[in-house]
Amino acid sequence: MTVYRIIFTGVVLASVFAVEPALGQKFGTLDSATFLEEVPEVRLANVDLEAMKARLVKEREDKIKRFETRFEKARKDSEGGKLSPVEEDTLARELDTEKREIDAFERDIQERLLKKREELLTPILAKVDKALKEVAEENGYQFIFDISAGGLLFVAEGTDVAPLVREKMGIED
Repeated sequence: MTVYRIIFTGVVLASVFAVEPALGQKFGTLDSATFLEEVPEVRLANVDLEAMKARLVKEREDKIKRFETRFEKARKDSEGGKLSPVEEDTLARELDTEKREIDAFERDIQERLLKKREELLTPILAKVDKALKEVAEENGYQFIFDISAGGLLFVAEGTDVAPLVREKMGIED
């Protein structure tokens, strides 16, 4: 059954590409994942994101180290009888609050990184989208398919528009 589905899909796609000239439609493809790796602004944005991530991870590790040091001192003081029950209770609440703050900071790291990624990439993606649309209009493409997701089973040679989009954006090979 699967073999028939593959053959059927292949025939349909071959028919679409064979009929394309007769219908006056022009199809193009772009591997967006690979293309975006080639865009210098994306590479710079990724460097910025990695630097931010490193700073936040170090800050998190520093908080955890301070917590662990404070927790260990409290444990030793408690075992050594240096703390009254009231002091132990107060210290336990303070440590619990500190632990919750660390947990919240860890969640915040992901949110801050996602927000920064969106902030950095939104204008770049708009620039790529604009160039892609201009290439489509200038070269008569009715459809440009993103093949990075692997949705197409057959792609005719010569349909990749990445070189044209690179040229439009001023990106050298």
